[in-house]
This record gives sequence, C-alpha cells and structure tokens, in this order.
Amino acid sequence: MYSEVYSPKDELQIFSDLFDYAISKNQKIHIIGITLREELEILEKYYSEKGFLREDVNCFVVDFDKALVTVSVNIENLIWKGSDYKANGKKIFFVPPVRESGQNKAMFKGINRGSISSIFIKDFSNPENTKFLENCIKEEKILPLTFSKVLFYNAKDMGFDGIEKEFIVKY
Repeated sequence: MYSEVYSPKDELQIFSDLFDYAISKNQKIHIIGITLREELEILEKYYSEKGFLREDVNCFVVDFDKALVTVSVNIENLIWKGSDYKANGKKIFFVPPVRESGQNKAMFKGINRGSISSIFIKDFSNPENTKFLENCIKEEKILPLTFSKVLFYNAKDMGFDGIEKEFIVKY
C-alpha cells in the first residue's frame, strides 16, 4: 500500500520531533495533516497536563493563548480509509496518505474531543467535500457546534486570518 511510502512510523517521528522542538523552544506551532492515533495521544497528554481537559464531559477546551502545539487533519484523511484505497487506488492519492480504519476513527474522536482544532480543506469547491461534511452532520459524526469550531472559530482564535468563504451545509 502506498501509505508505507510515507509510513506511520516516519510520520510519528516527524510529529514527535516538531512537538518536542516547539515545547523545548517555547514556540507555537500548528501541525497540518495528522493521521495517527499516537499523535493524538501525545497531544492529549500535553493538553491534560496544561489543564485543558474537562473531565465532566471528557473533552478538551484548549486555551489557544497557552497551547504551544495545535493540529489539524486534512479532510481527505477523514473521507478515505485504507479499504477505500484498496478499491480506488490512485484516484485517492494524496499526502499524508490514507490510513487504516482505526486511525480514521481516531481522527473523528480527536475532533469531537476538541484535541484536533481544525479540518484543513484545500478545495471548498469539490462536491465530495461538501457532501462528506453534510453527511458528518446528518450522521452525527460531528456535532454542528463542533463543526463550526473546527471549520472557522478555532482557526480565528489561534490567530489565523485569511480569505473567508461562505460554506453552506444542508442537513
């Protein structure tokens, strides 16, 4: 499988190096494109130590002024999983690559727990992206309030700015 070209082991090492560098230098960093449960475990341990875990609801309320490391996941890594790659091959070739189903589920859990702060969407005009996001709400994979946070409000709170585009999701 092509995901081994950019292996989970290599990705985890890169993530760990970036994470450790940010913490040791007291520098903020936003890592785009995480795909591994192990990356979330590192981040959630850090967020717990910073006091961002609300145990009463088992989710993180991250203070972006204090968090040195934040992450996002590419929409493609939510849409596709390993079994899809086996069926579709090069039609769904992107970096970081498709990961197995368990990793995909971990990304949804990270979004809903508040440890993944945003979903990176390169192409808002792609109808597959829109359909997928609509289904996430319809199927309650992501709650509407969480959805608005990961698509807009968290990025604004982290200090990102740019061109705002209207994105209408029908559900």
